[in-house]
Order: sequence, then structure tokens, then C-alpha cells
Amino acid sequence: MAKVQIEINGRRYAIGCDEGQEEHVMRLARYFDEHVKRLASSVGQIGDQRLFLMGALIVADEMHDLKVRLDKAEAE
Repeated sequence: MAKVQIEINGRRYAIGCDEGQEEHVMRLARYFDEHVKRLASSVGQIGDQRLFLMGALIVADEMHDLKVRLDKAEAE
């Protein structure tokens, strides 16, 4: 198992991942960090736990919208 250092909302975290997946995990972390930073700038520093939860819900909403669009495109 490999480990990568990621940074979310200014804090560093050591994350385990499969060998060869390090760059992918770092890209995902940067994507998530962008959402968290935008949230923090709009609602303030309300705590990492709440910011992370809100960020996760935003990413889940994006994924849901993409799934709906994909399902619709496949049905056509």
C-alpha cells in the first residue's frame, strides 16, 4: 500500500492508496479541496467536519447530475 500527502482546507493528511494510484488520489484531493475552499469563503470556517460534509454533498450532487445525464443519453 502506498501513502500520499494531501492538503484539504490548509491541513495535511496522510492517505493510503493502492500502488500506482498516488497521482489519481492527489488529483481527487485537489478537486475536493477546491470545493471546500469555495465553501469556506462563502460560509466561513465552520469547522473541517462540516465543510467536508458540505463538500462531499456538493460532489455527490455533481455525480448524481452526471449520472442522470448519462442515463438519459444512453436511453436515446
